[in-house]
Amino acid sequence: MSSPIMRLIDYARSYHFNLKKATFWSVVNKIFDIFPEILIGVAIDMVVKREESLLASIGITTPIHQLMALGAITLFIWIMESFTEYKALVG
Repeated sequence: MSSPIMRLIDYARSYHFNLKKATFWSVVNKIFDIFPEILIGVAIDMVVKREESLLASIGITTPIHQLMALGAITLFIWIMESFTEYKALVG
């Protein structure tokens, strides 16, 4: 009789490609999970430094444009986070 772990490995062999895809999408999802904390830092930078903030240094100088850019980036990250989570679950 084989050990339970060996039976699990034998069973999982037929799902090898699906496991690789799910692992890939899970890793990408975790990368997108980090971005909201970074965006909070960018938002604080916008409030504190204003014209010298990170967004101002790349050419987005007015506060309203900085806010709009931050909102667009946030929306993109939420969409990508949802997409990668879906891909990790469904494939």
